[in-house]
Amino acid sequence: LYIVGDTEVGDRMEEIFRTVAELSPKRQQNYYYWAELHILRGNYDEATRLVEETITWDPAVTHGYWLLARAEGSRANWQKAQKYLDQALAVGFSPDPGQQQLVDVIIAQSSTTAAGLGPKE
Repeated sequence: LYIVGDTEVGDRMEEIFRTVAELSPKRQQNYYYWAELHILRGNYDEATRLVEETITWDPAVTHGYWLLARAEGSRANWQKAQKYLDQALAVGFSPDPGQQQLVDVIIAQSSTTAAGLGPKE
């Protein structure tokens, strides 16, 4: 997405997400898109914070766990990514073909890290 390199657009999107959160504070989809922006910008802690908040509202929504798995995978925290992936799968997450590649990477990297063959987190 172009917004990653365009701080003005990203900053404006941040304002919009914040306004939507004020108007509809428990609209999970807003938080998911907002978290996506943070993942794209490398702000993984903020993405995680936003998504974890939505999970407290409804822990059965699979997308929150999937976003957490993506955020942790993006920063190579493979064990945490696997933990969140497992939670997503436990509540019914079914990856589409585009997501399956990342699922496979998380599983492989998590196994490699757990076996002591990869970089330590």
